[in-house]
Amino acid sequence: MLNMKKTALGLIGGVITSLIAGVIMIRFDPNVREYFFPPERRLVYSLTVQKIRDGKPYQDPFQSAGQEVFENGYMFRFNMFSSEAGYLYLFNEGKAADGKIYFNILYPTPKRNNGSAHIATGQQVITEENTFGGKPDTEKLWITWTREPHPRLEAAKTSAFANDGKIKDSQVEQNLHSFLQEHSAAAHEVVKDIPNKQTVIIGRGQTVVSLLYLEHR
Repeated sequence: MLNMKKTALGLIGGVITSLIAGVIMIRFDPNVREYFFPPERRLVYSLTVQKIRDGKPYQDPFQSAGQEVFENGYMFRFNMFSSEAGYLYLFNEGKAADGKIYFNILYPTPKRNNGSAHIATGQQVITEENTFGGKPDTEKLWITWTREPHPRLEAAKTSAFANDGKIKDSQVEQNLHSFLQEHSAAAHEVVKDIPNKQTVIIGRGQTVVSLLYLEHR
């Protein structure tokens, strides 16, 4: 009986020691703490849109949360920032006549942020101007934030930079598509803040991916 009591006391002591060590790790190690209590991440974006008539700017540019139906020929740029430092990307997904999915990168670009996806907390980034064109359609755009650089996203960026914004490596495209599909399934909330003409994406964890749509005619 004495030996059994000593063994039981030893086990209890071991459990208590482990619990204390775990509490210390959660308190002082940010990576461990985030694993158990992932903080809320917020990505905010808006559009600055310029109407075009007869090939020329018409009226003043306006801000949008992205809910309008835009006209072909309108020019636009994204304004984005994150609640904390990380790596931010914006990809445009399209479909060719043969049904093949392709991707372009809208951010970063060699002319924006020195080509780096890394942003500081609250740093506002602005894409280059893009134009709605082609037949009436709904554009699919992927806004992506990661706490650390991810090799699939960086490979997509490198490929796009080498091809005027277009990702032409089929394996890189496939890897990017898988990454976006996988991470967009994680729970997140998208809030249209119409009064402030912006959209807020709220997620948790090391990666936040959201698919957004822009309709044009």
